[in-house]
Amino acid sequence: MSLQDISRDIQSKADSSKQEIEDLANDTIKTLESEFEQNFANHKQIVLDKHNTEVNVITSKLSSKYSKLSKELELDAKTSILNIVKQTALSNILKLPKADREKLYKNLFSLAKKLIKYDVIYTSSSDLAFVKSIAASGIEVKSNSDLTGLVFETSSGLEKLDLSFENLFGDIMSENESELQSILFK
Repeated sequence: MSLQDISRDIQSKADSSKQEIEDLANDTIKTLESEFEQNFANHKQIVLDKHNTEVNVITSKLSSKYSKLSKELELDAKTSILNIVKQTALSNILKLPKADREKLYKNLFSLAKKLIKYDVIYTSSSDLAFVKSIAASGIEVKSNSDLTGLVFETSSGLEKLDLSFENLFGDIMSENESELQSILFK
């Protein structure tokens, strides 16, 4: 067997392995997205059931004499419910099994590579070792105790991509605010 035959055989095996890895990664991403959507829908229904009762009791006790006050209280209650939904969802993300969180972080890395040429990554101290293990060489990984998720930054600090869970969840809630309002406050 010639050197060229060996080289072609190695290249063929490498191409095959690369395709298998890409297929597995794509399947994993799809599964994680599906699980996240299902968990979010289930959680939303639980919170909706619990808090709809509270909102209905509060609004039924308000008299027409205090309609302006009633509207302010209702708005405060809705804001409170949305904050509870947000905090509970963030809490559930932090409670994900390590393997699921790692898949989620890998997805965040993939997204960041498409959006910014970063030199520095910030993450929580609890995820620091894992993030360092998957970051490309030459990328500085720093700890931020208040952070959940990842923040990518250029070395100059002029560009920053905030993929923290709180920011991502806030974006999701903002983009779907009218739908959330109609679901949560029928």
